[in-house]
Amino acid sequence: MSAPPKAVLYTFNLSVWAAAAEWAVQEKGYGEDELETRVVDVVKGESFAPSFLRINPKGTIPTLVAPLSNTLDSASETKYRALTDTVSVLDFLDKSRSNLSKTHTTSQKPAPALSPATVEASGLSTTLIKLVHEPEVDPNFLILAAKDESELEEKSNGFVGKTYVLGRAKAMEEYLATEDLIPKIQKILEEKKAQQAPLVALFSGKASKEDKEAFFAKSKEAWEVAIPKALAALEASIVGPYTLGDQLSLADLHVGVWLARLVHLASGGTATDPKKWPELLSTLAKPIASTEFKVGPKVTAFWNEIVTRDGFKKVYADGLH
Repeated sequence: MSAPPKAVLYTFNLSVWAAAAEWAVQEKGYGEDELETRVVDVVKGESFAPSFLRINPKGTIPTLVAPLSNTLDSASETKYRALTDTVSVLDFLDKSRSNLSKTHTTSQKPAPALSPATVEASGLSTTLIKLVHEPEVDPNFLILAAKDESELEEKSNGFVGKTYVLGRAKAMEEYLATEDLIPKIQKILEEKKAQQAPLVALFSGKASKEDKEAFFAKSKEAWEVAIPKALAALEASIVGPYTLGDQLSLADLHVGVWLARLVHLASGGTATDPKKWPELLSTLAKPIASTEFKVGPKVTAFWNEIVTRDGFKKVYADGLH
């Protein structure tokens, strides 16, 4: 008898939103026989690979390919669907391993429900998840953000410029040169190349003065206005100690990995010791550029709570990212 089909999670160890999916896998107690994990190296540009774009035309991580429940019986061919946004992926991971699961669960580990239990909690959860996914506080933009010429030069000469931006652009060119590239994938790659062109110009020293000034302004706006505003909104909304109260929920996973990225960047990428994670919230004052800025007590308590969880520590075993 063949093994039942299982979902496949496409992930990457430096992806902020993939970390949320990996954390969900840990908290839900999925076994290796229930869920397959495949790595898509975003830094090397593997998210632009035609084989991956056929699964997820957006080329984003995490992506989850799941068997449709109505095709799981042995009499029919199993069909699959791709979930290509973080919210949908986490919702699936939560609902597919529970007391009501019908997806051939074999793990004996407990599967706590992460979805909100009440209408009120559900509304707050949606609000908080939406908050940290707003474009103005995009944690992926913050990796690239540079407030001035010196910061841009530093990033251009380091990992961000040479490896991440220019390396991915080179990979995209190589995929575009692939023989027998189907028109649909070629169109997707050409669109992505056009989208990446301003960043390539910035980090290769070819951007105009006007474009650089606009980028500096956008970076300052993100760190000095949007991030403090989002943190204030979190402070006002968190019930405590977790976002919705005493129990870990889906909202905690979204907010937690977003906050981890902020702390990683603010601390200079040196947040590898879990014992020091609680004290690193104070480093946010530097990129926020305010000596008066302080993270509120509810956000602080939330951070201190999540960094002690085994699932969180497993996801960030090599340090925050």
